[in-house]
Amino acid sequence: MPIVVAIDKKSDRAERTLKFAAEEAELRGMPVYVVHSLPGGSKTTDEDVFEAEKALSWAVSILKKEGVKGEKHLLVRGKEPAQDIVDFADEIDAKMVVIGVRKRSPTGKLLFGSVARDVILHANKPVACIK
Repeated sequence: MPIVVAIDKKSDRAERTLKFAAEEAELRGMPVYVVHSLPGGSKTTDEDVFEAEKALSWAVSILKKEGVKGEKHLLVRGKEPAQDIVDFADEIDAKMVVIGVRKRSPTGKLLFGSVARDVILHANKPVACIK
């Protein structure tokens, strides 16, 4: 049973999220699967894929520095990111999902929604939210 960590890009928040997941994985003796979801089709460019792969490789290197086995998974399955993350966690019978959250203005929440919020609401696994 792995721990799933969802990241969107290389950032300080993503690094904190990865380090939390690494601590949990070490305590539980589990691997960490780092995921990034892209919609696919005409909505996804080669640049999107390149940047996602770069972020995933960076994430695995952080886990390695923390002494934890990590795998990267680029999800391009035609789904919204939150649903893709929830489905992936179910498919691999993850122990938990770890996701970074950020403060948004009320207008930002209304216009753009939140992948983290939707993962929290729809996940069938425990979700740890890291600020």
